[in-house]
Amino acid sequence: MTDSVDIFRLEASGVLWLESAGNLECAQVRVQELAASSPGQYVVLDHETGKKHVINLDGMQGRSAVVNGSR
Repeated sequence: MTDSVDIFRLEASGVLWLESAGNLECAQVRVQELAASSPGQYVVLDHETGKKHVINLDGMQGRSAVVNGSR
């Protein structure tokens, strides 16, 4: 299986690529895991649909907000 989704973290210095995932659902779970130790803003890019999902996670009980789900 080819990974079709990339996960990035937005930092003050720019955008940092973290890893790839097989699908959007796997990427969202992984972002939750990453945010537990490093809260912040993440971008998930789905190469199949071209959509970018910006996810804000505060690290507290997995609270999140999808800011943008556009191309």
